[in-house]
Amino acid sequence: MLIRSPDLIGRDGELRELATAFDDALAGHGRAVVLVGESGIGKSRLAREVAARAAGRGARVLRGQGSSIGPLVPFRPLAEALLSLTRDTEPLDVAELGPYLPALGVLVPDWRTGPDDDPAPPLLVVAEAVLRLLAVVGRAGGCVLVLDDLHDTDAETLFVLEYLVSNLESARVLLIGTIRDHTSAARDIARSAARHGVCAVRTLHRLGRDDVHGVIAACLGTDRERVPGATAGHLWQLSTGIPFLVEELLHELIHDGLLLERADGWHLADKPAGTVPVALVTSIEARMTQLGPDGAELLAAAAVMGARFAAPVVQRAAGADDRTVAGFLDAVIDARLVEPDPAALGWYAFRHPLTVEAVLTQLGPTRRAELARLAADAAERLHPGLPGDWCARVAELRRLAGDRAVAGRLFADAGQRALAVGAAGAAVGLFGRADALLTDSPDLPLRGGVLESLAYVLGETGQVERAFELSGRLDEVGLFHRAAALHARLAWAACLAGRYDAGLAQVAAARACHGSAGPDRQGAAIDAVHALLLLEAPGGGGADEAGQLAAAALAQAERHDDAVVACQALLALGVLAWERDPDAARDHLERARLLTDTHRLPLWRTHVLLRLGEHLAQADGDVGGLVLARDQADRGGAVAVSHAADARIVRYGQVLGGEYRPGEAARLAAAAERHHLDAVVRHARVTRAVSAAHQADRAGMTEALAEIRAADGDP
Repeated sequence: MLIRSPDLIGRDGELRELATAFDDALAGHGRAVVLVGESGIGKSRLAREVAARAAGRGARVLRGQGSSIGPLVPFRPLAEALLSLTRDTEPLDVAELGPYLPALGVLVPDWRTGPDDDPAPPLLVVAEAVLRLLAVVGRAGGCVLVLDDLHDTDAETLFVLEYLVSNLESARVLLIGTIRDHTSAARDIARSAARHGVCAVRTLHRLGRDDVHGVIAACLGTDRERVPGATAGHLWQLSTGIPFLVEELLHELIHDGLLLERADGWHLADKPAGTVPVALVTSIEARMTQLGPDGAELLAAAAVMGARFAAPVVQRAAGADDRTVAGFLDAVIDARLVEPDPAALGWYAFRHPLTVEAVLTQLGPTRRAELARLAADAAERLHPGLPGDWCARVAELRRLAGDRAVAGRLFADAGQRALAVGAAGAAVGLFGRADALLTDSPDLPLRGGVLESLAYVLGETGQVERAFELSGRLDEVGLFHRAAALHARLAWAACLAGRYDAGLAQVAAARACHGSAGPDRQGAAIDAVHALLLLEAPGGGGADEAGQLAAAALAQAERHDDAVVACQALLALGVLAWERDPDAARDHLERARLLTDTHRLPLWRTHVLLRLGEHLAQADGDVGGLVLARDQADRGGAVAVSHAADARIVRYGQVLGGEYRPGEAARLAAAAERHHLDAVVRHARVTRAVSAAHQADRAGMTEALAEIRAADGDP
C-alpha cells in the first residue's frame, strides 16, 4: 500500500505554467519561478515533479535545500546542488569558466585551486561564477535548479539567488525556488524580482474536497468510488486541504487500524473530535505508554516546545541522563513520531503536527504549565541571554507556564531585537503579543514602552488604523511622559500616512502631556516630528517654524546622544534645504545615513535612502537610489516607505523619463489605499494626471484631476 500519492493532484495549472517556463529555458530564455505556500502544501513535491519531467527530456537537475535549525551554513543550498555535479557520471567541462572557477571553490571543494587560507572571493564574483556554471550545465539539454526552503537559508545564498534571478535571461536554465508564505528575506527578494518582471511568484493554495478525495484514492491505490464521501470529507476537514497532512493522516490511521477496508470501501473506525481524532489520541497515548515513564515524560517535554525541539533542552527540562535520552530518541524515531533534522545536531521535529496536539491532549493544564516552566528554565540555562529566536521561544514557554508578566517582557525584548535588524513585520507580531500579555501588569513604564513601540512599527508597516486605535488606551500608561511619547509616535504614524492634520493634533496632545517640565530629550522628539509634519503638509507655510524646531531637536538629540531623534531632525533639515541649497540638503541626509549605519537603525535608514533617492532622481532622473530604498523597505516589511518609493519610481523613472505604463499609477493608488497611506495615494493620482498630460490624453488627465478634487479639493 502506498503512503504517498504517486500522482500530483490538484496542480494541473501550475504544472502547465512550469512546463512552459522550461520550454522557454530550452529556447535560450532562462526563467525563474518561486513557489510560495504554507508548510506541507506541496511546493517541494511540485518542484520535484517538474524536475523529473525535465530530466526525462534530457535536462540536468540540481537540487539544494535550506534548513531552519542550527547555525546557518553559507551557501548551503547552492553547495548541495552543485556538489552533485562532482558525483555525476556525465563529465562536465568547467575549464571554460577560466578565472571564475576558483570562486566556485567556496561551494565545491574539488574546484578549489588555492590554499585553504586564501581570502574568500567577493560575493558578486561567486554569483557570476555560479551563473556561468549553470549556463555550461544547461548548454546541452537544459538545466533545472531547484532550491527548496529558501525562507530558511543564509544571506550569502540569497545574494546569489537575487543575482541569478536578474541575469538568467540568456541561459538555458529554469530556477525553481520554494518559500513558505511567512515574512522572510527570500520572499521579499522574490516579490521584488516579480515587480521587475524577472521572476514569476506563484502561491499554492489548499486542495478542495474533490482533490483531497483524489489524493486519498491514489494513496490507497484504489478507485475513488471505494472511498466514501464521508471518509474523504472527514480527512479533508482534518487535513484542511494540505496534501502532506492528508498523506500523514492516512499513514497514522491505517497503521493504527483506524481506517479500515470493508467490502463497500474504506471507512474510519470512529469520527474525530475537534482537530485531533479521538482514536489518534488513544493511539498516541498507547505509544507513550510503550516508551515507559521516562520516555513519556521526555515526549511531553518535547511537545510543549512545539513542532521542533532541541534535545538538550528537553533533556534538562525532564532531568534525564544521556543514556535515557539516547534510548528515547531511538524509540520515537523508530515509532515514526519524530525525525532528526539533518542540518542541526541535537534538533528533532515531530513528523505530524497532530502528534504534538495529541501528546498535549494527554496533559492536564497544570502539568502542561509545569513542563513549559521547566523547558523555559532549561533553555535559559543552556542559552544565556537567549540569542537568536530563543527569546521568542522562551517567551511562548513562559506564556504556556502562566507567567504572563515574564512572557510579555520577553516578547517585548524579542520585538526590540527584530527592530534592531529591520524586521518591522516580525516586530508587529512580537509587540502585539507583549501588549496582550501585559494588560494587567503593574509595570507602567514597560506597558507604555510596548505601546509606544507598537505604534511605531504599525505606522512603518502601513497599519495606520491599528496605530490610531492605540490612542484610546493612553489611560493605561498612567505616566505623562509616556503618554507624550505615545502621542509623538502616533504623530509619526500619521506623517507616514500623509494624515497631516491628525499628526499635528497628536503633536498638540504630546506637548500638552509633556508640559514645560518634561524631559528635554522627549521634547526634542516631539519637535522633530512636528517639523516634518509642517514641511510635508500641503501648502508648505510652516517652513520657518519647521527649521527652528528641527534645529532645536538636533541640538538636544546630539546633547543626549539620541540617534533616532537626530535622524528625524536631519531629515527635516534636508527637506527644508532641498530647493534653496541642494548641497546642504544632501549633507544633512548623508549625516543622517551615517547615523543609521553607525547606530544600526535599518528602518530609519530606509527613510534616509528614500530622501536621498528622490534627491538623485530629481537631479538627473536616476531612480537607482529609490529602488534601493524600496528593496530595503520590502526586506524589513516597511510598507509605508516601500509604497512611497514605488510611487516616486513611477513618477521620476517612468513619467518624467517618458516610459509610460498604462494603469501603473492607478495600481499604486489602489495599493496605497488598502493601507490608508493618503500621501502615497495623492502622489499616485498626481502622477497619473501628469502622465496623461504628457501623452496628450485630455480625458485621462481630466479624470485624474477629478479624483484629486473629490478627495482633497483643488490640486
